[in-house]
Amino acid sequence: MMSLPKVFINQIQRFITNIALLLISLALIFFVVEFSFRVFAHEYVEIVNFDKYFPKDLHPKLGTIFVPNTKIKWTNNLEFKVEQMSNSYGFLDYEHVLDKPAGVKRILIIGDSFVEAAQVSLEQKFHVLLEKKLNATVSNQKYETIALGLSGYGTTNELALYEELGRKFKPDLTIIVFVHNDFMNNSPVLEAFRNGWTPHYFPRLFYEKKANGYVPIPVNMEWQKHLVNVDEPNGLLVPDAVFKWSYFYKWVMMPMKHKRANELYYEKIRKRSLLLSKENGYESVYNEIYSYGGSDFDKAFFKSELSPIFNEALAITDFSIKKFKKETLRDHSKLLFLITESCSMLPNKKGVKDFVDKGCAVKIRKILEHNKIQYYDLYDEFLKLGDPEEAHFKRDRHWNATGHSWVADILFSYVTENTSYLKAASMKN
Repeated sequence: MMSLPKVFINQIQRFITNIALLLISLALIFFVVEFSFRVFAHEYVEIVNFDKYFPKDLHPKLGTIFVPNTKIKWTNNLEFKVEQMSNSYGFLDYEHVLDKPAGVKRILIIGDSFVEAAQVSLEQKFHVLLEKKLNATVSNQKYETIALGLSGYGTTNELALYEELGRKFKPDLTIIVFVHNDFMNNSPVLEAFRNGWTPHYFPRLFYEKKANGYVPIPVNMEWQKHLVNVDEPNGLLVPDAVFKWSYFYKWVMMPMKHKRANELYYEKIRKRSLLLSKENGYESVYNEIYSYGGSDFDKAFFKSELSPIFNEALAITDFSIKKFKKETLRDHSKLLFLITESCSMLPNKKGVKDFVDKGCAVKIRKILEHNKIQYYDLYDEFLKLGDPEEAHFKRDRHWNATGHSWVADILFSYVTENTSYLKAASMKN
């Protein structure tokens, strides 16, 4: 057998040696960069390495509240990290007694994640800023603001927050924050498709239309046993272990992970919707939804013409708003709706800037005007203060500190200018 030429063997050895040196050099560079990042980029390190802790409890009436009196940790590992305590009621707010103190006017604010506001500290939330500003400015009158906000809740789900808890605070003013995805949140069918909930096994209150009108679908304490689950990849280019170990790699790749997560999320919705439709006789609804616009259900409500399932969501929203008006009137609480700027800003997948599209805002304004309910359109109000884009975290899209400050200023103007609400209160010099 012929042996390989010595020159060829030497070339192979040099090649292997060079590859080894290259790999060692790359490893050293990586470790130096990783070490430097951990030592010098404290702010980024703290954010990318911040672990979420978002424990939820199931209340038989309120639905999925936070575990009461628990430290909550929330982050998107890019723009913010926040720790705050839930109160004894299971909400991210200060503690409040049910009995209304003498001489105090109470403002109750109800909504979804924009009111929950896990992205900012308690001191930065708009309802806290509003309370401080009112008490510092208005003489002969004390104010207290109370926030009941839970992620994913729509107007229908929020009825339970008012009926079971909110009204017990005896609010003088009740503010409902309406977000562009609330239309969809109000539909039990669309929410079942999006979240993988088997119809009639819901973790929060819904209503459905029957021959005798709208009837409640109460919280089902065993909803998790009926969840529809589908497999999904982690969206990473490397195993989870590497992603968790390297702070630098996590910081570099997190934007890509978020973008990829959105794509995977919509695909997950499609798979769950298909399974639910086959198992529960919703094939026609599935075909309607996916021939109309796909898994991003929220975008449908920006269109001028809606298909039946989306019109049904509008009708449920109208019913819920009528019920809010009826209940607050009964309790002698003034009602105000805040239409968030998201109802006028169609999400842009390119991530540059949201398109201005008031299609969703037009629909909710029409419902509120028909029911003779006062509202503020925050998109129009934000334009008076600056660029609405400045009010959000770029990727998370919830209000940042600037957004909360703007909302507090807008509500301050409303309260101080509403003489029927203020009555005899006077302004401090």
